[in-house]
Amino acid sequence: MNAKLLLKTLELSSPHSEIKSESILQNRKVPINKILTFLGKQGYITEDNKRKRTISNFRINLAIFGIVNLNIQPSQVINYLKWQEFEEFCLYVLEQHDFSCIKNFRFKRKKKRFEIDIVGIHQPYILCIDAKLWRIRSGKSTALKKAVERQIIRTQALSDVISRYFDKLPISNWNNAIFIPILTTSMNEGIKAHKKVPIIPFYQLNNFIADFNEITDDLPQFKVKVPKCGVQTKLIF
Repeated sequence: MNAKLLLKTLELSSPHSEIKSESILQNRKVPINKILTFLGKQGYITEDNKRKRTISNFRINLAIFGIVNLNIQPSQVINYLKWQEFEEFCLYVLEQHDFSCIKNFRFKRKKKRFEIDIVGIHQPYILCIDAKLWRIRSGKSTALKKAVERQIIRTQALSDVISRYFDKLPISNWNNAIFIPILTTSMNEGIKAHKKVPIIPFYQLNNFIADFNEITDDLPQFKVKVPKCGVQTKLIF
């Protein structure tokens, strides 16, 4: 598959991970057999009652394939992706590395409401991930830095009140928990970190998680004890 055909596949596929066959067939310039053959070889197609269906996350994986193997710029694929797909991809990557995940985790601290896009749990780590699907626009560097600072606040807030949420977070039997703020973005923004918080392009997220245990000491951490009677918090840079 070449870059042009991959982009056309993203354009004509639905945001719910199924190819819109009628749309592709109406476009006589698109070689449907080449698309289906390629998706089958990549493992993105399964057969259900002799009907071909694409697997979940195929569009985001297709986008990553284009970026990594066909030298497609992230800015070329990002307009075809939905924010739901972006978050689902992050969940998928974490789960492949044995993290339990919660999406859109809401909680309160001192009567203030917070929400973290994705919480990834793998003892003793709790990754607090902010997933930023941004289109091309100016001022991204400043916005990213502000997003990092807000994510640090959210992560610390969750670590402060974690004992209230044992019913939602399966960590009540842990002795310690380490909370780490992370941002993953739709594009390579040219900033790898701010205040030591990693800023990861989505197509590099899998490699980051795979190497996670080797780099944890370099990341900002909220280390807390998880006793029955309460939690103390300390931020370490």
